Amino acid sequence: MDRAFVYMRSLFFLASFLVMGPIAWAKPVITTRYEYYDIGGSTKQELRDQLRKVGPHRGGETVAYTEQNISYNYQTGGMGACGVVSYQVTMAIVYHMPRWQQAANSSSPLAQEWNKFVQALQIHEDGHAQNARDTAQAVDKAIAAIPAFSDCRRTKSAVVVAAQKAISQCDRLDTEYDQKTMHGIKQGSTL
Repeated sequence: MDRAFVYMRSLFFLASFLVMGPIAWAKPVITTRYEYYDIGGSTKQELRDQLRKVGPHRGGETVAYTEQNISYNYQTGGMGACGVVSYQVTMAIVYHMPRWQQAANSSSPLAQEWNKFVQALQIHEDGHAQNARDTAQAVDKAIAAIPAFSDCRRTKSAVVVAAQKAISQCDRLDTEYDQKTMHGIKQGSTL
């Protein structure tokens, strides 16, 4: 490659940064909430049956799950070059968990076992939530690293590709996590 061309290209990107200034951004906004489904029963088998019947039907016998919804928005612009001038990454985490109301008013062995089960479920689902937070951070870093291009179409395309690549890692992390923990069984989430 011609030295003069490389030098001119380097000057072009340096000048575009100086003209555009630093990127305006904020840390990812992460929100968390819970959605419960109520079950009933007075024996362990009745509770298991209710978990299967009323629980979230996501294929298999899922009794809890953590929903992750990520979004990002950005603005591009600049004089002479087009770069990301501002952006925001948002992650909404929703825990879907079972609730057996009788456990709150009882110190029975079954209620104690239920509480231990729910604590183990929470630990497992917290692992999925951490993957979601890590994904939001990865998307944030990926967008921040996008250089200025000669036109905004290339910049916008680079943002989408980088963000989607980071987002796809969340599914991989969750799959690996579920394999490692046997969907929480190794963490004690069995009743």
